[in-house]
Amino acid sequence: MKDPNTYSHTTIPGMGTIQEVPRYVSVKTAAQLLDVHVITVRHQIQSGRIGVVHIGRAVRIPISELTPQALSKKTLH
Repeated sequence: MKDPNTYSHTTIPGMGTIQEVPRYVSVKTAAQLLDVHVITVRHQIQSGRIGVVHIGRAVRIPISELTPQALSKKTLH
């Protein structure tokens, strides 16, 4: 059984409502969901446009941070 504290139902703009989405995702998974390169996500994290949670040495991104605004063309270098 999945831990209810780890998974939630959420709506991702442009993707609709998704059942059983993890509350936190890896940088690689975030890049896949946003259809961008991993380096783009890392740049957005470094600039503070995407917030992260550190779990030990692992970096996880709250699913709520994955918005089109985080990667809008105005914010990309």
